[in-house]
Amino acid sequence: MSKPSQKESPFRRRSAFRSLRESFLILCEGENTEPTYFNAFRLSTAHVRALPVTSGDAMAVVKAAIKRRQAELDKGNEYDHCWVVFDKDATPGDQFNAAIALAESKGFQVAYSNQAFEVWFLLHFDYVSGPMHRNQYSDRLKVLLGFSYTKHMDTARLMFRVLLDRQSLAIENAKRLYNQYDNGSGYRNPAEEESSTTVYQLVEKLRSFM
Repeated sequence: MSKPSQKESPFRRRSAFRSLRESFLILCEGENTEPTYFNAFRLSTAHVRALPVTSGDAMAVVKAAIKRRQAELDKGNEYDHCWVVFDKDATPGDQFNAAIALAESKGFQVAYSNQAFEVWFLLHFDYVSGPMHRNQYSDRLKVLLGFSYTKHMDTARLMFRVLLDRQSLAIENAKRLYNQYDNGSGYRNPAEEESSTTVYQLVEKLRSFM
């Protein structure tokens, strides 16, 4: 078999690539914050490709992610780990839960946030529990960070660096919050689990390749 061209995508030729590093495809709601944050991870034994897919309600994000992953497969790009990242925002509860179920049925792992991704940032500082409207996140982050929080690209790049040393605390807080809603029945209702997030599960997975 001939050697792959140097110009060929590192995500092609799975048999040659897999022996060296594993690969993550992370498909995100939002143009800047989430993709920029996850692309900032520098892993020694894995590649990360985080891409925006669409904005909108949770179901629209999941459907767009399914199409994008299929487009990648059609190009010969296969991935070891496929994640979809989205928020509840104003998505009705039943649709939010249905979006999570659809993503999982299609083989995705889900990093959701109720209400928004910024709750993951807040958990780097404090244990945040109970209802908090997403419109309050920016003001609270401004106080904690000492600078204005926005969804612009420059701020998105800064967030990973500023919060890196607090990542372990964020995981601890997010796990505690997630487990708070576990009643032992095996049934969960993510739409009612405010202000929870499963972003920590994706971050833990990424950190295992650092």
